Amino acid sequence: MKEKEYRIVSFVVGVMAGVSVYYLSISGLMFLSVIPVLAGMFVLYFLKGKTEDVLEDEMLHRISEKASMRTLQVFLVCGGLVSLYLISFTSGNLNFIGHILSYTVIILLILYFLFYIFYNKTGLK
Repeated sequence: MKEKEYRIVSFVVGVMAGVSVYYLSISGLMFLSVIPVLAGMFVLYFLKGKTEDVLEDEMLHRISEKASMRTLQVFLVCGGLVSLYLISFTSGNLNFIGHILSYTVIILLILYFLFYIFYNKTGLK
């Protein structure tokens, strides 16, 4: 399979998974909506191994690393500031949402540091 064919198939699989999730969610079966997503991920993972062209190279990995690191930094800073505002200056439901957001930021920081320690010890194998 060529790269162009893989892109077309991945688009079709993504649309089918999205439509399936939509129909399952409006019919009240939200717990089943994870099945089409996992099935689509499995199909794309299987098809990626069958492609003849090189889909990823070192430059794409470096770009992905930089983009994910910047996304993490922006989310942590903005999430921390928004949660600080919601906890300090609001009451009721917004205060509760601020606490949930702050816990999310803390869990994400802990997860980042655990992966950092793991990859620092094992290397990038």
